[in-house]
Amino acid sequence: MDILNKSNEELINELQELQHAYDALAVSAETFRIDQKLTLEALRASEEKYSRSFFHSPDSIIINRLDDGKIVTVNNGFRRIMGYEDDEVIGKTTTELNFYKNPEERNVIINALKTTGQALDIECCFITKQGEEKLGLLSAAIIDINGVKHIISTSRDITDRKKIELLLREKSEEIEAQNEEYEQINEELNQTNQQLAAAKERAEASEEKYRQLVNNTDTGFVVVDDKGKVVEANDSYLKLAGFGSFEEISGRSVLEWTAPEEVENNAAKIALCEKQGWVQNFETVYLQADGTRINIILDATMQRLPDGTMQNVAFCRNITERKQAEKALKESEQEFRLLAESMPQIVWITRPDGGNIFFNQQWVDYTGLSLEESYGDGWNKPFHPADQQLAWDAWQNATTNL
Repeated sequence: MDILNKSNEELINELQELQHAYDALAVSAETFRIDQKLTLEALRASEEKYSRSFFHSPDSIIINRLDDGKIVTVNNGFRRIMGYEDDEVIGKTTTELNFYKNPEERNVIINALKTTGQALDIECCFITKQGEEKLGLLSAAIIDINGVKHIISTSRDITDRKKIELLLREKSEEIEAQNEEYEQINEELNQTNQQLAAAKERAEASEEKYRQLVNNTDTGFVVVDDKGKVVEANDSYLKLAGFGSFEEISGRSVLEWTAPEEVENNAAKIALCEKQGWVQNFETVYLQADGTRINIILDATMQRLPDGTMQNVAFCRNITERKQAEKALKESEQEFRLLAESMPQIVWITRPDGGNIFFNQQWVDYTGLSLEESYGDGWNKPFHPADQQLAWDAWQNATTNL
């Protein structure tokens, strides 16, 4: 053998080389074991990392088989958003669970996967287990798991974001509409200012005509300031109050020429006008210096002056003659009633249509009916039932033809 022909020195050198090769091989084996361990640990760390990312992602993640569409796993984000537990969805398809409000959205995703292998940022409306609608931004891709094609779908809940976008869009439209409205208002204000300027000129030009009109009308006009003092009055009011000139009443209170029995009521009406801003058809009595009593009716309104103070503007009319006529009519009615009640005969009065409006006491005593029972068509009640229609027809003929 060749080894027999080698010297001891050569053999020793070969043994040393073999030892070095063995040592190097041992180091390489140990390095391989260490690398393999580190690789396994890194792989486990990576798997744990991606497992945590998958299961604890706030987004909804679903993995289902490509061939039959059945769900194989879901993450916590899916459970939280969609409201399902694993045993309610594993082994079922999204179609069976009616995830999509609009099935056409699912078809868009499937077509994108078939064409490009992925679908990106597709807005979908999902139906949760509780029947609530959720808006999601979905992305999907085809992946290989142990040689089997699967679809991984990630959906981010954008329901609140969409609500905010809608709110912002509505607010933006509202602001834009307000801006247009403000522009229109500014334009209208400019037009109004021009109109006010023109109106002011016309008002100033017609002020003298107004004063002449107030002074020449037979309606009394008086203005009282916030202290109750007269500051303006026309000639007709001076006549009602019994004065010859404005200087005689300027700075005085209208209560000074109000009849004593009307002072308290008049003061109360002034206070009411100041409180509610107006009084209408208020009747009172003025007592002139010569003792003449003047019945008046007035309407009053509170007006705010440019400096913020208030004044009371009143228009007064003389109703003394009307009051006297009302008194005479009342006295006449009293005389008639006294005469009618003194007669032994029955007395009644009807309207043109035949409805009764007055019966004297003789009617009540004779028929036994009260006045309330007799008014209108009640006069027909005392007749015998067999005669009531005959009497009614005769009465209708009389009121119609006579």
